[in-house]
Amino acid sequence: MPRRKNRTPKRKKIYARVGNDLGRADALRGLGDAYRDQSIFVQAEEYYTQAHEIYTRARSDLGQADTLFGKGDICHVQSKYTLAEELYIQALEIHTRTGNDLGRANALDILGEVYRLQKNYTQAEELHIRAHEVFVRIGCDLGRANTLFGLGHLYHDQSRYTQAEESYTRAQKIYARFGDDRGRAYSLRAIGHVRRTLGRNAEAAAHYTEARDLLVQIGMIREVEDVSRWLADVLPDHHSPCT
Repeated sequence: MPRRKNRTPKRKKIYARVGNDLGRADALRGLGDAYRDQSIFVQAEEYYTQAHEIYTRARSDLGQADTLFGKGDICHVQSKYTLAEELYIQALEIHTRTGNDLGRANALDILGEVYRLQKNYTQAEELHIRAHEVFVRIGCDLGRANTLFGLGHLYHDQSRYTQAEESYTRAQKIYARFGDDRGRAYSLRAIGHVRRTLGRNAEAAAHYTEARDLLVQIGMIREVEDVSRWLADVLPDHHSPCT
């Protein structure tokens, strides 16, 4: 048994080093998330890249997928859709290979959004629907709501207003059931947009008002100002409390 005695301390050192590396990578990824959320994209990308390199050395599939997703988000926000697509596809491949259904569904859904923004509507719809099916199968209702919301945007862009409103309404009901006021407010605002496009201004105003009140409650001031402008558009005599 002497070999086992000699190897055990070495193994412990290796495991400790890997553990320390993963902890460092997690911290770097967290910094990347923080800078991304503040729209400080250069620093965010640097931290994601450093974290990804460590995750790759440590063979952490989930870590690699998460950092690819984060970098994809940066490209997405900056309208660099081709780069975003490549990064999200890499994350999707990892989640698919490792059997991570939640990660796979999220990647499918965000890819659908990227394709929609590139007006690749057929592929976008297919990906949103595939994501929705996975979320249903694994029982993730909020994920299901997000895909319905994305489908609403897709249908709205194609002037398929009945389907858009149905999707937004289904999403809104799920968000309401789970107390997700932000998701609910966004869905109500989106329904307002559909009604406004159809010239049903009084109905649009009712949805904008409900969305605005929710946004006020959760302190999303910029969003309050945005929906107040839409409300003023459908009710010219309306005076926003934010002005």
